[in-house]
Amino acid sequence: MKELLDQYSRNLPSIISTGKQAKSSATWNFPLTGTTGSLGTYLLAALENMPRAKVGKIFCLNRPLNAKERQRKSSKARDLKFVLGR
Repeated sequence: MKELLDQYSRNLPSIISTGKQAKSSATWNFPLTGTTGSLGTYLLAALENMPRAKVGKIFCLNRPLNAKERQRKSSKARDLKFVLGR
C-alpha cells in the first residue's frame, strides 16, 4: 500500500502553509469511491449539495459497467438527489 501511495501521489501538488488564510474562492475536486453503496451515496449527496464555489468536480470511481444506473437506483432508494455531470 505504501508503494502504491507513493507511486500515485508522487506528482500531486502539496499544500504548504504560509501562515496566510487560503482564499475562500478556491474550489476542490473530489475523487470518490464506492458511491453506489450506502455510505458513498450519502457522501456523494453531501458533496453535491455543497456550494459550487467550494466543490469543483466530483469523480465517482466505480467498477461496474452499469455504475451510472446503480448510482441512480441507490440514490433514489434513499430519496437523495442524483445529478449527473457536476
